[in-house]
Amino acid sequence: MRNISEYEDSTYLLNHPEKLKFKADNEGYLYFKRLLGKKTNMSLLRDLINVCSKHGFLDNNNGHNSKKAKKGKKIEPLCKEDIDYFKDVLKLRSLHAYAQSKEIMNLFELLFDDEVLNHSQNIVRTVFPDTKKHTTPPHQDYWYIGGNKNTWTTWIPLGDTPKEMGKPFGSWEIYSQNWYRTKQISCRRFRKLLMQC
Repeated sequence: MRNISEYEDSTYLLNHPEKLKFKADNEGYLYFKRLLGKKTNMSLLRDLINVCSKHGFLDNNNGHNSKKAKKGKKIEPLCKEDIDYFKDVLKLRSLHAYAQSKEIMNLFELLFDDEVLNHSQNIVRTVFPDTKKHTTPPHQDYWYIGGNKNTWTTWIPLGDTPKEMGKPFGSWEIYSQNWYRTKQISCRRFRKLLMQC
């Protein structure tokens, strides 16, 4: 496996589309700092915190605006509690507006040199502290969402994410390739767009 390296901020390439596309094709990811407004990011985070609070995921002893999870809180994926929570998350207008933001859409139009269709499947990954059992394993999203194989996925953390939990450079080529090859899917064109607000 390749060594994990620092993400290289690609913001400076926004005025150089050909260099941006070259980097995307060769590295499989693009990383942007502060491409999205912090105010919008924090607004969506507040909405998600409210949904977490409604479902009893937060330690409200620290105040209503607490972002601290209840100690020992864990939910099994696809259990009723998880499904009810996710249904409420998917009702958030701010989530869907966020995915359609002009900054994201303009970036993809630059990459594809054409109009783009934003896939309507927005996913929020909510991870409880110290719960490694349900964190997302390395994977390639094409298998899950389908569509065109020349697809990009946008990953935007709404909270602090330690570097060791991020996407290793080059992992888009490495992880699960044998499994995907058995499904006759070309993985090289499925890449990630990483953003930090």
